[in-house]
Formats: sequence, structure tokens, C-alpha cells
Amino acid sequence: MSITWNEIFVKILKEKNRPMSSNEILQDIIDNKKNDNHSLRSARVALSNAKTQGILASIKIPPAKGFFYCNPNWLENGILKKEYNHFDPFWDLLNTPKTENPT
Repeated sequence: MSITWNEIFVKILKEKNRPMSSNEILQDIIDNKKNDNHSLRSARVALSNAKTQGILASIKIPPAKGFFYCNPNWLENGILKKEYNHFDPFWDLLNTPKTENPT
């Protein structure tokens, strides 16, 4: 039995419990080898289709550029519910230790 892209997307968002960009979702698929025999090119198309089908929703989270995907149940009147509003798209960038370049 083959798992669908939609099932993969929903599982990733459920595991992370926060809105994610398409690049983050695709990177998670690569990192955790969740793509089985699917190609990432088809994943990009499937991600867009999942939004069109209402399986995923997309939102803007200022000041980040682009859209973030989330579970439609995480929204109320198009706004991210308070329990999911802890998301800061720059948190990882701000809290990643700086590595020094050896000279």
C-alpha cells in the first residue's frame, strides 16, 4: 500500500505542529526519506494541489516572505489560531550557533 503525498504533508505538519514553508516541507521529506519512490518534482505539484483541494491551507506570516502551509483547522477566519501563533519563521536563524571559518 502506497502512501500519498497528501498523507505525507499532513503527517509532517502534525509532527512539527507549526506552519511550514514549501521548502521546509520538501527538506523534511528529503531528510527523513519520506518520499519512497515519488519524485520531489511531483511533491511540489502535489503541495499546490493539496492547497487547492482544501487539504492544506496557506497563510502569510509577516515579516517572512512567501506563504506557509498549515492544517486548515489551525485557522479561524483566515487567521492562525492562538495555540499555533507561537511560530516565528526566523527563530532557527536567530538561534543557530555561528560557525567560525578556519583560516
